[in-house]
Amino acid sequence: MGSALASTLAVVLGCQSTSMSTSVPPDPSPSAVPAPSQEAEREAAAAAPGCTPLVEAEVAAGEFARGQAKVGESREGEHLHSSPFESGVDMLRIAAANGNLKAQSLYGRALFGARFSGGAPTPEQKDDYVSAIAFLRVAAKAGDLDAEGYLPGLMLDPAELPMPPLDSLPAGWVAEAFGQADAWIECYGLPTPG
Repeated sequence: MGSALASTLAVVLGCQSTSMSTSVPPDPSPSAVPAPSQEAEREAAAAAPGCTPLVEAEVAAGEFARGQAKVGESREGEHLHSSPFESGVDMLRIAAANGNLKAQSLYGRALFGARFSGGAPTPEQKDDYVSAIAFLRVAAKAGDLDAEGYLPGLMLDPAELPMPPLDSLPAGWVAEAFGQADAWIECYGLPTPG
């Protein structure tokens, strides 16, 4: 990954190899430098301090598919069977953390819905709520209509008061979730459907 990143940066920055002929000056026009691929941009962003590299998109898509199936099989009417649900949510979380937009949306909706329908939020559930809201915000900002419509206020500035049902969460949880979402976007950019 390091040499691929260095090569990409060399191309993007217009660096020239020492073995290149010096008889023809390089073309400085913007069209002469190819635009970096989205994957190269994500790799470069993930190299920033605090950002971990993402797995390949195919790996994340596989985790999403397995997680989606587990969450689906956990439903019996309005009830959830805990073991397959938790297993499925774990798979969705892995895919979501690795940039799969569908997983970010489904993970957030499934986890938030399961926790919120179970009664008032408890301190032990803080990490679940924060993670669910964070990935819902990432997905909503990326244009996922299911995420955007699920919780009003996901697109708001973190300083603005949250809207129902987010306003029923303990103080600071929504701000922490928004901060995590915005930090994820800062590292990797907005995910794309795929």
